[in-house]
Amino acid sequence: MKYNNIAVTGVGLKLPMAENMQEFRNILAEKKDCIRKVPEERRKLLNLDNGIEYIEMGYMDGIEYFDHDFFGISSFEADMMSPQQRISLLLATTAIQDAGYSLQEFRGKRCGVFMSWATEEYNSKLLHTSSVSHIGSMASMSAGNISYYLDLRGGTSMYDSSCSSAIYAMHEACIKLMLGEIDYALVGGVTVYLTLLEAKEKNADILGLTSKDGRSRSFDDNACGVGLGEGGGFVLLKRKSDALKDHDHIYGVIESGVVTGDGGRCSSPTLPSAEGQSEVFDLAWKEIEPQRITEIEAHGIGTVIGDSVEAGSMIRSLEKAGINEKKVKVSSVKSNIGHLSYSAGVSSILKVLTSFEYGETYGIVHLQNPNKLVNFEDSPLELMKDTYTWGKDEKRLVGINAFGLNGTNLHLMVSNYTEESKTDTTFHPSVLKISARTESAFERYRESIIKYLKHTDKNINDAIYTLNTGRDDYQFRRMVYAHDKDELIDKLEMLSPVSGTKKCKVLFAMVYEGSNAIGQAEAEKVKEAFPGYGDIAAETGMPDGDFKYKMYFFMQAIGLNADSILADATSRKILDFAKGKCTKEQLQESFKTAQEADYSKMAAYLNNLSSDTEIIVLDFGHQNVLKQQVTNENVEIYSASSVSDFARMLVKCYNNGRTINYSALYGEQNYQRVPVPVYPFEKTVHWAKMKDVSAEAAKEKEITHVIESNEEKAKEITAGEERIQEIEGILEEILRKGLNLDTPIESDEDFFELGGNSILIQKMSGEFKERLGTKVNLYDIYEYETIERLAMHIYESEKND
Repeated sequence: MKYNNIAVTGVGLKLPMAENMQEFRNILAEKKDCIRKVPEERRKLLNLDNGIEYIEMGYMDGIEYFDHDFFGISSFEADMMSPQQRISLLLATTAIQDAGYSLQEFRGKRCGVFMSWATEEYNSKLLHTSSVSHIGSMASMSAGNISYYLDLRGGTSMYDSSCSSAIYAMHEACIKLMLGEIDYALVGGVTVYLTLLEAKEKNADILGLTSKDGRSRSFDDNACGVGLGEGGGFVLLKRKSDALKDHDHIYGVIESGVVTGDGGRCSSPTLPSAEGQSEVFDLAWKEIEPQRITEIEAHGIGTVIGDSVEAGSMIRSLEKAGINEKKVKVSSVKSNIGHLSYSAGVSSILKVLTSFEYGETYGIVHLQNPNKLVNFEDSPLELMKDTYTWGKDEKRLVGINAFGLNGTNLHLMVSNYTEESKTDTTFHPSVLKISARTESAFERYRESIIKYLKHTDKNINDAIYTLNTGRDDYQFRRMVYAHDKDELIDKLEMLSPVSGTKKCKVLFAMVYEGSNAIGQAEAEKVKEAFPGYGDIAAETGMPDGDFKYKMYFFMQAIGLNADSILADATSRKILDFAKGKCTKEQLQESFKTAQEADYSKMAAYLNNLSSDTEIIVLDFGHQNVLKQQVTNENVEIYSASSVSDFARMLVKCYNNGRTINYSALYGEQNYQRVPVPVYPFEKTVHWAKMKDVSAEAAKEKEITHVIESNEEKAKEITAGEERIQEIEGILEEILRKGLNLDTPIESDEDFFELGGNSILIQKMSGEFKERLGTKVNLYDIYEYETIERLAMHIYESEKND
């Protein structure tokens, strides 16, 4: 099916040993094997037995990190969310920002969320479960959270077609975009393994498909099974026509896609069908000109039979399409990072987009001797052993294969985009903002921007535009003004954030200057630096009147309205005209009777202002008279007709907490959105207490032994001990109910670490007194925060009554 061209405009990824496109590219270009033993940190998170060897696979790092405060999620709720939900929310947010959109600007968009389904194990591993943890491990809530916290209104969907799930989600998203049901689509998925199989046990290969050493040797004659991997990502899609209109960066264009099913054409529901796979290729390649195909990102399952079926099907369909002499390059990402299960298609599309961004096709890791069941030498296929570099403007069309264990076959056709509009590369004097929720995030963000500016080959004007318009404003902020790239980097390197807002007022000072009006050259400089000013049509018929009229509307457009306006009679007439309170004829009549410009009264007023509030004055004049006459330290004068002065006024306002509408600042200027550093999320650990299966088994065995060997002694429980046990049981029942837990609470667990707070204490206080019949206040839990300590405290209080 032709999609009428769907553009990929944003990317967010987290894969084994890679958390951005540059790191992923390095892995691919260097043919890096990312399969490894289970990291020590993962062992600690899952309470794994250090004496057991687990299977090697492509493990992600940092699955416990999440910036709960960024999304306004409580720490307790974040602990109860599965790593898949947390990582998915972070990556979806990154994809939007990578596309050059601020989160505030994107709220309310008709953006659908399409995700591959993945098994959620987190809740089953927790020592304590509740309704919060159950929701935190519902697969559908991964998509639901994205829509809720980012306020996206195009609906959410989860897809399960086994290993082809992610590409199926992509297919459905493209159809809805093509039909106009939505304007944007976030597509992706994340796979995390919380149940790790022991390397030496038979259950390490449940389906008979797993590689013995954890590595996928795609299309190699020594292929012995698929290696597993974790990770995933999200891409932001929109119609190509809209992306061009909005000057988006386009990573690639999804032209068409086909889905088919094996049906009964195979000997088992879980076995591949050569006929079914050939059919999906035939149908997909009918939609395009087959001679355009340059590459195929293969499924590359890593079994001798599976790879031969896939390769044989591709060869038959290529030859059927008339491709006999040219070679189509073949690669597979599973050889680098393993098979991501339901999210496998995400890694495939991310690899293709990375190859477009860097103009490369990447080799297959572990490929030594091609599969002998396939005659590659006489076929149209060329298995890639090394990285191939393409010419800058060469056209490429890549087919992406995805085959599900359940017999669902998909094939997407994705092309590179080489026709991005060219913008002026001359550096224009510019302002650049940096903002973050915390001081540490501000520093990391600042450093990433400096690194980007030093090494990018992108247009700096485009980068500054994207950083200003495509990032949100937060508490910690700074803005700088620079005349060239070197000055910009120098200022950023010395930058420290300001926090909070100072009291400040913005005043406009307007004195009509008549024949001493702003010159054309001066006006052009203002227009060049701040294109939004130039987009406002002149209306008054006099140069100085036009400047004041346009600047007044420009300041309104960028959100810097005046707290008050100081104006002479003629300037007030200009304002009346701007507000529709007088005609153009009346305005022009006032120009004829205008008196000579006199700033003395205005200067005297400003000099006499006594206030603890900082005063920012934007002078709409051109002679800097006001700046020369005002000496009040509380008043800062900026000239609207001076580019540098106007920029410094913006800096002052922003650093004092004012909000600026950057889209209006740039107006209709055709700057291009480009990939620039995204917000650096805080790495706060969120991991609930997990079951320790091995420890529990050992403890149970020990208790049984003690009871059996000391049966008589075990029965000698004093009345005091019985009462303490009774109190502990009542406390656990009350606390479990109050905390909404459906699993036992250990006697030494901290009430507040379980999510307790003062509101819950208040709610439980009545039942506490009723059940225990004591004068002891439940607020004692602040001092005796565990069941064991609180029970002992209550018992001692009862004895003393």
